[in-house]
Amino acid sequence: MESKTQVVKFEAYQALTEKDGQESKLDLEALFDAIKDQDQEKRSSVYFGTPVRMDNIHDVAVDDISSKLFPEMRLIYFHLTKLRDEGAATTTIQSEELKDLDLAPDEYIAEDINCFYDTQLCTVFIQRNFHSLSITGITDYLIKMYKVVKEADGNQSENEALNLFFKPVPDKKVVEKAQQANNFRTLELSFASDRKQEIPKMVQKFLGNLGDIFGQLGGAKIGLTLSAGKSDQPGLKNQETQEIIKQIADGNTPFSKAIIRGKAGDMPIERYDLLAGKLQTVHKFSSVKDENGSARKMHLSPSAVEDTMNLIYLKGEEGKQSFRERVILNLS
Repeated sequence: MESKTQVVKFEAYQALTEKDGQESKLDLEALFDAIKDQDQEKRSSVYFGTPVRMDNIHDVAVDDISSKLFPEMRLIYFHLTKLRDEGAATTTIQSEELKDLDLAPDEYIAEDINCFYDTQLCTVFIQRNFHSLSITGITDYLIKMYKVVKEADGNQSENEALNLFFKPVPDKKVVEKAQQANNFRTLELSFASDRKQEIPKMVQKFLGNLGDIFGQLGGAKIGLTLSAGKSDQPGLKNQETQEIIKQIADGNTPFSKAIIRGKAGDMPIERYDLLAGKLQTVHKFSSVKDENGSARKMHLSPSAVEDTMNLIYLKGEEGKQSFRERVILNLS
């Protein structure tokens, strides 16, 4: 019988808030507990015209070994479903004919994701699903639920919007690999034009008077690409490029985009995204369903995904370090 495999990506993000220009961790534990106490009807929201709901929320079962390894940890599992009701059709490989997918008035196409919230680290460990909610959608949902919870409590004095945003947990190995290169071919940078005075001096040298010209044009952002030219020409200056990499890794620059292409020795040129390099992992799920002698891809069971996420996050797979330990390392 044929087996079908689905590769699923998992990522981690940290919950943050901002006050007076300073970012700090935002503890969402009380919010999740309050959402859990709401009736399921009140756990529904709308995201860009599409219904979204939190179907399930509970504490993750943690074994004794993990409890001893992470004594202060509490994990909250939550399952979010986006209910798509736009017209959908089916077809086959052999035919170009499209058949409408017949849905009853109260039926939807369910696109879901499974998530863990780590109360100690203020991070979410999420299953990515192209058709379901992204981290932006999760943020929107939590901000709306914060308002619902406050209204349910009758606490009008704290009816302000939740100041919440998520940043991906970085993968420091991306920076480490970039620092191992010794032949840098291109450097792409983007930053807000009203912050050009904060650009490192080494980049200011490249800009010269162009910085003032960009400012006079009134644009909100400046993009800069430095190229070494053809492959037989010398690369960008190594010491200066390494210093830029270090400053970006230390968070001492205003860049919103920083991409370097380079290589070490005779290795092929690689692309290093120094800001969007997210800590992530993948897992292959297999499912087989015998219907009339053929295999069909099945929807991933939320409970099966939760069990897999538990394994990945707390223990690691195939001798790998647990994902939680990697999160801690990359947040330090």
